[in-house]
Amino acid sequence: MDASEFPPDSNDYLPIQVKENGWIKLFDGATIEDIIENTKAQLTAPSLEVLFKALIYYYENDAFIVFPKK
Repeated sequence: MDASEFPPDSNDYLPIQVKENGWIKLFDGATIEDIIENTKAQLTAPSLEVLFKALIYYYENDAFIVFPKK
């Protein structure tokens, strides 16, 4: 089951750690995939640190990061 199968005001579909730790949803899966795909298109093998930097950049700027060309 996923969120679409629950009433709009329900959070019963969330894992316990999400509820207990106050996590919030920043991106949907498609947006995360787009950010990763864009980063990989610019860099051959981006590290997790670089991918995280790309996610943070997108969150702060609502735009894909542009990495300098080597």
